[in-house]
Amino acid sequence: MQQWSHTRDEIFRDCARKYYYRYYGGAGGWSLRAPEMTRRIYRLTQLTSFDQALGIAIHARAREIAAAVLQGAPLPSLALLEERTRAELNRLYLGSKDLTAFRRDPGAHPVLLSVYYGRGVAERTLQRIRVKMKACLVHLLESPIWVALGRCHPASVWLTDAPGAFIFEEISIWATPDLVFAGTDGCPTIVDWKTGRVVGEKALAQLGIYARFVKDSLAQPLPARGFIGKVADLQHGETWEFALTELEIAAADHRIRESVKAMDALLLDPKQGLPRPITSFPLAARPARCPECNYWELCEPQIRSSSATSPLADPIQDARASS
Repeated sequence: MQQWSHTRDEIFRDCARKYYYRYYGGAGGWSLRAPEMTRRIYRLTQLTSFDQALGIAIHARAREIAAAVLQGAPLPSLALLEERTRAELNRLYLGSKDLTAFRRDPGAHPVLLSVYYGRGVAERTLQRIRVKMKACLVHLLESPIWVALGRCHPASVWLTDAPGAFIFEEISIWATPDLVFAGTDGCPTIVDWKTGRVVGEKALAQLGIYARFVKDSLAQPLPARGFIGKVADLQHGETWEFALTELEIAAADHRIRESVKAMDALLLDPKQGLPRPITSFPLAARPARCPECNYWELCEPQIRSSSATSPLADPIQDARASS
């Protein structure tokens, strides 16, 4: 069964080679019995950044606050939220010094990409992350969403601490809303916390997928005016609200179908998920960004040996042209 997610689609559109490494080249690389190249690719997949780690930590804090609201308990203090988040980032920072442990068991010992590639961690990066962490936690704690959630019956709230999938047209869609609750009028509100800059069009595209999840997996009837979608940019303290109607859900459905069609075009056997040779997955169109990619050490020789890199088309457009 084909696997799909918003992140998977974005990686595919950004760089087909990265897509190959992430979803095929490193598959099973956690096993000591896997081929060395497979293990190497899997290891590189585990590289992370402070921004990614902070995003994961902030989402964990959001679940902690939601749990307190549902239990009728006092909200955790800003100091406590900062302490927990800082501890998680510090563990990553200190753990990044042990590359031996990372190579031995990368899944249990993730390290910073910048450290792995010998660039270290600049003081300005640490300062930027400190400022971003504080801003995200302040805006998260002060969000009016908690007041709305506090008025809901716990049975009308859906909250998860693990990724989940649902089936759409025989496609396994990995899409888990951060929070879903039905207000006093019974209309579900879908919340998406963001720790980076939010782009309205992309935010709405992702909410459309979540709306499909709420409609199908949570079996919630779609009101004529649609579900309520809220995207909270925690770094900048801004929240956008969207009406998620049949139109937005249909757009999400179309995106999934087109994306899966393009992905399948790069497979020898879509049913078994067997990819074509790696040469069928071209390098990124903008190689200037490649040194910031997890898989830079794999692509660097080819990129540096090329005297000129011509622009590559969007992989989805390539697939459409060949079909």
